[in-house]
Amino acid sequence: MPPTVFWPEDVRASGFCYGWMAPALCVAGVIPETSVQEAERVLAAANGTAQWTRLAEACGGTPTLLGECTFERGKRHPSLELSGIEDCTIIYYHRHAAASLRFYSLETLEPSEEAAPAQKKRNAAYAASLAHDFTRRPAAPGGMNDVVINQVCFSSLCSRY
Repeated sequence: MPPTVFWPEDVRASGFCYGWMAPALCVAGVIPETSVQEAERVLAAANGTAQWTRLAEACGGTPTLLGECTFERGKRHPSLELSGIEDCTIIYYHRHAAASLRFYSLETLEPSEEAAPAQKKRNAAYAASLAHDFTRRPAAPGGMNDVVINQVCFSSLCSRY
């Protein structure tokens, strides 16, 4: 099965894509430089900023160059040349502006004040039963987890190199 690449739906520029390789390939943006050396210089400067340094822990490290991408006129998907990857599946994600305070999460958030006591009791019983569920498969490597969610959420902050 080819690896999955999480790609921001608003990115349509050709250049060198950067982001994270683990736990899944998550593209944060594209550096429109003409050479790998220039793109690496720009990314190294961005990785040295205080903002990106603070994000590194939540995102599993600092963004790195992932490869080169090319958009052809009239096409929605990029042609990707990623190091060591021949074929991939692209999943597009929407980057919310940080000022909107909208973020992705794997956790369901319930308004505690509005939930009826009976509903709270059912939710607690369900959560306790999940701890003993032997039918649930373990998470696949390279799949969606909290680190990938953080990468997707914070990619809009990393898009301004």
